[in-house]
Amino acid sequence: MLAIVATHTPGLAGQCAALWHPSRWYILKPFISFPAGTLSVTADTIEWPRYRAYLEGVRDRIPAEIYKFASDSRYYDLDSPQSLHDSWFVSLFICENRAPSEPTSPELRASLPLLGREGDRTIVLEYSGVSFYRAEGTRNTLNYSDTFHGDVYTHEVRVVESNQIEHEILFRSDSVILIRCATFTHREDLAPANLT
Repeated sequence: MLAIVATHTPGLAGQCAALWHPSRWYILKPFISFPAGTLSVTADTIEWPRYRAYLEGVRDRIPAEIYKFASDSRYYDLDSPQSLHDSWFVSLFICENRAPSEPTSPELRASLPLLGREGDRTIVLEYSGVSFYRAEGTRNTLNYSDTFHGDVYTHEVRVVESNQIEHEILFRSDSVILIRCATFTHREDLAPANLT
């Protein structure tokens, strides 16, 4: 098992709004990724209509629960406590689950808990049938004392080859977690994650 864990103390929601350029003070929505296939914090606009149209176009290729998650504005809206935006990295667990009868056929799974933007909940994303993952950390220069990775800036769900689901999460520091899987689930635990 691979585990990447961060420990930090939650701050007050909205404290860092003054650090954002005024053009960023709007309801943050996901956008179709750049041609290279990755999100970027340097984008001038976040194009919700294009992303929504994309989701409608692939709706029959993704599980209903993932479509519901990907198209629900609560998970992107700056004013929503359910939003992944402004949540903080807690840990990333990658597990190879093996059945005793078939130890050479592991199933790769991933779990990504995030501390909610108001510090009152843990947002848990659990991925199964993982075929690829990438995690790159970059030191957050805005408020490093609070969090190495910075807050979640945005995230995007895409369909890739063989109808695999790709979920990319971009942090304010340009840190990124990208997971390609068969499916994933989302839940909220209304208590902060155990950060120790």
